[in-house]
Amino acid sequence: MSIELNQKYPSYNNLDGLFELHVTVDCSDVGAFSQFCQKMDKPKLKPVVIELPYGENQKQVMTSNWVVGSYEKACGILQQVTKLVSSQGYSISRSKIEALASTKGVPETSEQVTTFPESNYFEFHAKVVIPDEKMSRIEELSKLALSKNAHLSKNGLKQEKPGLNARFVNLRVSLKPKNEAFKLRDELVQALNEADWQTEKVQSEYVVYDSNLKYDQGWM
Repeated sequence: MSIELNQKYPSYNNLDGLFELHVTVDCSDVGAFSQFCQKMDKPKLKPVVIELPYGENQKQVMTSNWVVGSYEKACGILQQVTKLVSSQGYSISRSKIEALASTKGVPETSEQVTTFPESNYFEFHAKVVIPDEKMSRIEELSKLALSKNAHLSKNGLKQEKPGLNARFVNLRVSLKPKNEAFKLRDELVQALNEADWQTEKVQSEYVVYDSNLKYDQGWM
């Protein structure tokens, strides 16, 4: 898929706001990759390791950085990051551009959804903080998530306070406008809270570019 989607889909030219960029790599030495990211200043890169309980790629190592502005600007910086990562000898498995759901131009109606590629999707990440004594029930959380078409993940680089653990409950919604996607998000959060899995925060995004949708096969 070409990153220059605004040439085929004029609606991309209306996107303006906050974007998160990711470049996923094949990596056996997370420490060295983290050091590379932390040394970068322009653009500033953060290393991220996502651990999944199942799927073809259960350990996903990637960069993260934020861009304020247009989709075109986000494209330019993603291409810059891709070149930097490649110059260090890393093989790139995937690149993504995620617009925060509050970004101007995100599809609000079913008609607007059709002006974007069918491969685009809303994605929600609900953070659940779990005490040590409750970790024996993690399978219950996984089953509840699955009942809402959501799946668990873990941040492999971040440690919570002693005695606490974190999991993310991830929901992906395709071919729906913002209000319908948010309704499914709210239903998920309500189900989690009612089952005594308290959500700390929820990040809401609209993925406007994903170079490798199959990378999450067996998980999403």
